[in-house]
Amino acid sequence: IDCFLSTLPHKRVVVSLLGAIVADVASLAVRTPADKVLNRRIEQADKDDVNLWEAATEGWSLFPVIVLTDLPYRLSRIALNYAVFTGGEGLGQYQVLSIVVACGCAFLTTPFDVVHKRIILENDANTKDIQNTDEGHKSRQSRRKDDIMNTMVRVSQENDCGATSLFAGAMERAAHYGVGRAW
Repeated sequence: IDCFLSTLPHKRVVVSLLGAIVADVASLAVRTPADKVLNRRIEQADKDDVNLWEAATEGWSLFPVIVLTDLPYRLSRIALNYAVFTGGEGLGQYQVLSIVVACGCAFLTTPFDVVHKRIILENDANTKDIQNTDEGHKSRQSRRKDDIMNTMVRVSQENDCGATSLFAGAMERAAHYGVGRAW
């Protein structure tokens, strides 16, 4: 790998991007099934026969989509940090620039977040529908619409707003990621 990195003009950025990808994927590998199990446990708190293994399996089936919708923010944040920061900033200037970069990246990657949320919500709705029938796991897989591009197109066609529908909640997300997570 040293041979590969020595030929790149911006080794630090490449190493940062690769590290971010590995860390994000590892984090999501734990969080995705755990979130699904937690949601199932909350939804069915009054039942004694909650199948947590099935919930974890459903979480794992969403894992590729979750990773692909989560990475654009992380990677754009690292790339923009590299482009903006020179190393000579004072603490105050660094904080302001960090917040601006985080807000900008959050705003620009909102369509991926909208798709991320929509896929999870549709999967949960389909799971509830199927639990009331005898169709089983195979049907759940076939009914889930977890394709990112198809979901983006579907969201943009749902009302008269078109593609701007993909930016629903962009200001709130930018504020959350900028102020809440930039520090």
